[in-house]
Amino acid sequence: MLEKLFTTKMSADKRKLQLRFSKIRSKNSYISKAIAIVLFLAVLIAVVSASVYVAVNVRQSGEKPENIKFTFNGKPVAFKNKPYILSETMSDGYKGNLMAFFPLEELCLSLDAQCEINGNRALIKIPETGYAYELEAGNNKIFYDGGKGIYEAAFGPEIRDYIIYIPYEFIEYIWINSNNYNIFASMLYENGEMNVRFEIPMYWLGKYICDETEVSKGVIVFKHKRISELYDYDEILFTLRKKADKDFDKLLNIVENQTVVWRNPEYGYIIGRPTDPYYQFKRQIKYNEFLHEYENMRRGIDYIESTFSLIKDVKTSVITNAENMSYAAIQELQRQVDNGHFPWRLDYEQVIRSFISGKGYSAEEGYLGSFAGDGEKCSGIFILGNYRHHIELFKPVDKSEKGIWIVRSYKMVEPVQIKEVSFYKINPENNTLSDERIKLDEGWYKLPAFTGSFVNFNGAVPETVTAYFTVAGTNAEETKKQVGFAKAPFKQIPISVALNFEKDDNMGHLYYVFGYEDGSTVRSDLYNILIN
Repeated sequence: MLEKLFTTKMSADKRKLQLRFSKIRSKNSYISKAIAIVLFLAVLIAVVSASVYVAVNVRQSGEKPENIKFTFNGKPVAFKNKPYILSETMSDGYKGNLMAFFPLEELCLSLDAQCEINGNRALIKIPETGYAYELEAGNNKIFYDGGKGIYEAAFGPEIRDYIIYIPYEFIEYIWINSNNYNIFASMLYENGEMNVRFEIPMYWLGKYICDETEVSKGVIVFKHKRISELYDYDEILFTLRKKADKDFDKLLNIVENQTVVWRNPEYGYIIGRPTDPYYQFKRQIKYNEFLHEYENMRRGIDYIESTFSLIKDVKTSVITNAENMSYAAIQELQRQVDNGHFPWRLDYEQVIRSFISGKGYSAEEGYLGSFAGDGEKCSGIFILGNYRHHIELFKPVDKSEKGIWIVRSYKMVEPVQIKEVSFYKINPENNTLSDERIKLDEGWYKLPAFTGSFVNFNGAVPETVTAYFTVAGTNAEETKKQVGFAKAPFKQIPISVALNFEKDDNMGHLYYVFGYEDGSTVRSDLYNILIN
């Protein structure tokens, strides 16, 4: 079970507390100096207390192996030596999940990588790339490029029962970020009182707070950990609410940006996201780092919603639907149709057109591109211009030809538009990006042979992103060669694509191609580049 993660947001840094005290004092000028001195002394006491609390924190392994899922190219990977999660028990009794660890030798075998282990040291070689990474148990650094390059992580490998386990952040750096392996891992979250479970992406580890203080009221809040700790407000990632059926529709009408993840005639569950996230912290020095991490985590909520389920089955029919109708309302609508009203509810295509029109689109101009069904449920793709509306219908009451169709799920896939590409130099000593963005100079980008790029876009997230270079003044298709590649799942948006040009590449054009599961592609504009 994913342990609860909570913070008192009390810093043990004396300087931070003094700054916070000075802010309080400046906002309340009417407070006398005597009271201010008392407050300052209280803060100093808190510093000492916080320091004591940190000192008694205990780290331990606190996660069931079966609650950890690891996939490679979409297929689950089973480990004989079970992975574990390092958790931290804090002074107030709450536990925080910090990092997951996986058996190195089994991992390399599953990923077709070479692994040479010598005592507490290991050398990982990635086939067909020439890349090699050295690591050591108890050391949080990854050495590459013959030891010239160093990547420093928060955790280092550990040895358990003579087996080396590496932290998930090592996997992210070596296989996902540096070599574009299609790896995805997650953890199972469960709450018995709310009777819910869902999976949380592994890259959320140590970056969020699970606030269960109001679980008795049917509310669980997931917050961004670092923002909540450093600033005077909480930055909410999402909120899970359980509501009785009589209050369900009222809540949906009041608050936007919510998803019904489960509902029956008695109650239901809603996952809500902030419609207007606060970005007050953008004025701070680390704004870009916080914003990037926060937005990246928010994209993981789609996955969380897709894995939602109940721990214990409920013996009532589930009527989760995109029209957000209660079971009583659906029954009443079926009764009215039986009496001759709203006959279009018996025709699935008319129901689809009506629903899409209700979303503000001119459905009369579109058509049903694909469709499949069995008389009780059906699904299809309604094509309207460059937009594709994926829609699923079902008959929740009467399963016969007299039963009404209700929209169970709906998702619009926007046309992709590659908005912007930015380029950054890569520091060869530690393989990190420089802070300075490479600017356009008289219509050309002057790029080093090894360059980092970020591709920003609108629309559906692609499965692959491929970068191609063509020589200036030649036929683009005949001279094109691949200089970069990235594959989903992507750790971040904009998508990071490392570019590696050859020695004979000096002047030409660069473009990106987005690839999708259905075989379709989207191509960017050409970018003029000069290779230094």
